[in-house]
Amino acid sequence: MLIVHATIDVDPDNHDAVLAAAATQQDLCRAEVGCHRYDISGDVADRGRFYVTELWEDDDALAAHSKQPHMRDFGRALRDAGLKGSTATKYTMTGETKLF
Repeated sequence: MLIVHATIDVDPDNHDAVLAAAATQQDLCRAEVGCHRYDISGDVADRGRFYVTELWEDDDALAAHSKQPHMRDFGRALRDAGLKGSTATKYTMTGETKLF
């Protein structure tokens, strides 16, 4: 299992446009084979910052995800929204412990 966490910074004036694009992106990603979770959320203190948290079955599923047409569409929407920068980190899970 893999976890991907990304941070995206855009022009805060385009917050609502990013939310609209994120809703579509989230739905399409969640329908992909090997996707266990895909969540996009806005930072409560910074209208220009968004977080993406993903849970993938394996590297093959993640690689297939990166080639999907909606990934290019979302990237275009972010650039149109004044993309200032982004980071993404992949974590490999070796186990799971329920906290609650």
